[in-house]
Amino acid sequence: MDKPIIAIISGRVQDLQEYLHPEEYRVEQFERLTVDSQTAEEDLPDVILLDGRSSPVSEMLRLCRDIRAFNLARYIVLLAIVDRTADGFELIQSGLDDFIISPVNPQELQVRIACGLWWGSTRKPKVDRWTEYNQLASMLLQKEEEIHAIMEAAADPIIVYNMEGEVEFINSAFSLVFGYKKDELIGKRIDFVPEDQKEATGCKVRKVVEGESVVNFETQRYTKEGDLLDILISANLYRHDGQPKGMVVTFHDVTQQKKNMEALKQAEALLVQSDKMASIGQLAAGVAHEINNPIGFISSNIKTMSEYGRDLKTMIGQYRTFCDAFKQGGLQQAEQVCEIDALEQKMDIDYLMEDMTNLLSECREGVERVKKIVMDLKDFSHPGEESMVSCDINAGIESTLNVIWNELKYKVEVIRDFGELPLIEAFPQQLNQVFMNLLVNAAQAITTRGKISITTRASNEEIEVEIADTGDGIPEQHISRIFDPFFTTKEIGKGTGLGLNIAYKIIESHHGRIHVTSKIGEGTVFTICLPVLSKEKGH
Repeated sequence: MDKPIIAIISGRVQDLQEYLHPEEYRVEQFERLTVDSQTAEEDLPDVILLDGRSSPVSEMLRLCRDIRAFNLARYIVLLAIVDRTADGFELIQSGLDDFIISPVNPQELQVRIACGLWWGSTRKPKVDRWTEYNQLASMLLQKEEEIHAIMEAAADPIIVYNMEGEVEFINSAFSLVFGYKKDELIGKRIDFVPEDQKEATGCKVRKVVEGESVVNFETQRYTKEGDLLDILISANLYRHDGQPKGMVVTFHDVTQQKKNMEALKQAEALLVQSDKMASIGQLAAGVAHEINNPIGFISSNIKTMSEYGRDLKTMIGQYRTFCDAFKQGGLQQAEQVCEIDALEQKMDIDYLMEDMTNLLSECREGVERVKKIVMDLKDFSHPGEESMVSCDINAGIESTLNVIWNELKYKVEVIRDFGELPLIEAFPQQLNQVFMNLLVNAAQAITTRGKISITTRASNEEIEVEIADTGDGIPEQHISRIFDPFFTTKEIGKGTGLGLNIAYKIIESHHGRIHVTSKIGEGTVFTICLPVLSKEKGH
């Protein structure tokens, strides 16, 4: 089979010949090529490569027109090397088949020649190139209209800027969301960036101009009416012929979404507070009992001390009578002394004085105990802090145990193994609610008598809290659902199914982890891991 003939019209053929392998092609060089209707078919090249780097465009235009003007037996594929895309399109109107933008890529050149040879073998002479060009232009216009239609169909607002920052295109969604009509913006600049967002926006624009993509940049923009919208922006640079032409910017309005999230956040806060108050309601009788104990002996001690007070008043009266008799002299003194001795023996003054001291000490302890229970209960029932604070996890667990002690003390032995822990940034009341839910659940899982072991330790950059019980355990089929909302294995009326779900969300909001292991008949272990420093504060 004869090798395809490649005719190169160039004054610098050497650098093109080295790209074309002689075992594949027969390469011929011409500084000027003349083709007419009398040219023999065997002399016709299969591909004419026009080198626009050394030949003027006008000369290449002439040659293209001449070749297409003759009725040739063989279709000649015309391929040009040009410096500008515009020159290539102009040549196509005169009969060119394809063009390459300088500098020449050897692989691209060989692919274009191979495609041209295949394409040329299927063509017939006397093809109306202008018709083809019009068809191509029509196709390009159709594609452009399709692209615009796609952008118009997009649900999110889209705006296209040129490199000078002027608006070239907006879609219908942009008009709908921001209130601007197309004729108000095309060819103009739009100033809808809030003052406090301009610096951050300028930084993102510079990134896009440098070729980086911006994805989901959270910011705000004004509508035409002056309403402020919360927006996520994505932007990319678009190019033509390798040159940057502008930016395509997509807006996603999240104003309502943010409002919904805020409402959901408030609802979750109310749910957490509701669960907390429900827990306090369940523990109310036990808390009252814990308060009644010290109040009971304080009341008893006060009654006893009232009786002691009456005796002391009687005794002091006798001393005063003795003093009066002592002033008068006589036998009355001796009689009075005997009465005082008898009264002291009857009242056991030494015991009374010692017991009064003990009773006062017990009263002070009881008052402190009541005060501690009330303070812990008050802290626990408070809606919560606005921001994280430094807190001591061990102290939080002790405070929680104090509130729920009556729920535990009759059937649970609490074993503490508290390690030395650093302070962590957290919402202490929320964590105390987690501890309460886990400890109360552990106590309820113990049928008669058992143990709850609480272990705390620090490791690496986090702390661990482990709460283990010797209760009945959780069936394996329930483990995967244990943190689901409203899931409970308790009897109706004894559980809402929210406690563990809320505990999970609280730990998650602290950037921590909580997991559970359990064996039927042996017990359950909940492990909580919390970062030492708040990730929200960038530590």
